[in-house]
Amino acid sequence: ELAATNTKFLNERAQVETLQSKLTDREKALLKEKKENERVEKIFLSDFLTAGGGHFLKSTNIPKMLSGTSYAKALAHLPSVFVYGGIEEQVQVYNVNNTKWSTLPRPPHSHSGAAILGNQFTLIGGRDTR
Repeated sequence: ELAATNTKFLNERAQVETLQSKLTDREKALLKEKKENERVEKIFLSDFLTAGGGHFLKSTNIPKMLSGTSYAKALAHLPSVFVYGGIEEQVQVYNVNNTKWSTLPRPPHSHSGAAILGNQFTLIGGRDTR
């Protein structure tokens, strides 16, 4: 049974590779971008727990983001988790208390760094996109 499952997997993988080899460069770029966006449409909040001298990581599944974000970065300032990044640079905010997503006004630049300065989420640097 294991050999049959392995053979089926290898056949399906070969079919996918054949189809991928027929894609144009533009289609490959779009597929890669779509995969990046899908990767961060759903994130997990994790907490480090310390018990008996050991460290444990606990992940919690949270609601899907409002939109996908390429090359996402995150900054937590509880109860808010700010998720931003990529060309779109839309800042999405997850509130851990009410488990809801919201957005901030779209900033004038992309590819920024971020910090919490004076209790305020601040984007730093980046590239002008307007």
